Amino acid sequence: MNNFNYEKYNSDFDRMLNSDVEVTKARLEEVPQIKSIADKNKNLIGFILRGSLVESIEKENLVVLKYKKIIIGFINYHHRKDSQTTLYEICVDENNRNKGYGKILINYLLQEAKSQKKKTLLLNCPIDGIAHSFYLRCGFKIKSTRTHTKNGKKLVTWVYKLDDNNT
Repeated sequence: MNNFNYEKYNSDFDRMLNSDVEVTKARLEEVPQIKSIADKNKNLIGFILRGSLVESIEKENLVVLKYKKIIIGFINYHHRKDSQTTLYEICVDENNRNKGYGKILINYLLQEAKSQKKKTLLLNCPIDGIAHSFYLRCGFKIKSTRTHTKNGKKLVTWVYKLDDNNT
């Protein structure tokens, strides 16, 4: 069972969304802003090709978070055909971190995954990544660790189990 207080979080989420925050599916004309954020954070999320962003937008798998109409973060994911949603990247511009925006993006994805009847949300990140405490605060649990086959780096697989008690 995940220890995430959705009642409190959803009220915070609603309060923020009722202010100057907007979460929407990304549009093709927003690729330059998304790519700029991704490039500034490639040491954290890896290098993302412009074409990959376009493909994710076309599949409606890329969401942006805007503050006062300016894109400050994004989340890229895929709803698989089975019961899993895979989170590929989540990123909030460095100047806007630790303000709850990353949690808003995660909450959006959790709600969407549940609406798609998914049972788990899975992601991989480097074992030395700085986002571990963020994932723990969001209710993710470590599923496993492994070594990446191409570059030999250690990865952590995180899982969030969706059930009626969580969302």
